Amino acid sequence: MIKILVFIIILSQSIYSQSLNFCDSIRAVGDSLELEYKNNPPRFIGVYDDSPEPVGGFKVIQESIVYPVDAYYNCIEGTVLLTTVISKDGKARCSQILKGVHPSLDSCAIKAIESISWEPVLKNGKPIDFHMCVPVIFKLTYREKFKLRIHRLFSKMGT
Repeated sequence: MIKILVFIIILSQSIYSQSLNFCDSIRAVGDSLELEYKNNPPRFIGVYDDSPEPVGGFKVIQESIVYPVDAYYNCIEGTVLLTTVISKDGKARCSQILKGVHPSLDSCAIKAIESISWEPVLKNGKPIDFHMCVPVIFKLTYREKFKLRIHRLFSKMGT
């Protein structure tokens, strides 16, 4: 029980400190927190009517990814964690990398998130700008890894 409590406290402090890195000020507004950002309108953390979701579901993110050639041939995999703002009109903007894997995968993740349409977040029935974290997973299948290993083996034998 104590270990779980310590983990929750550490996690909440981590989330709070990350939110401070992205905003200039935080103030309470009713049941929400208003975060003010440089050059951007405020976003809210609190109670919402629904959660943000890509039009067509989260599988659309994976379907919109074109694996970068350099990362593919070097078998680079991983999860890119980025923050983005889902605007009132359902467009993702102001995306930033929180945890990157490789520069080409990071830029591909941002392109994928910003190229798809999102359902806007509603608060009290009205669409609002919403700041969220999105993980984008880059994973090669076993078959792809096998083909790349065979390709490397034959290319070494040829030289």
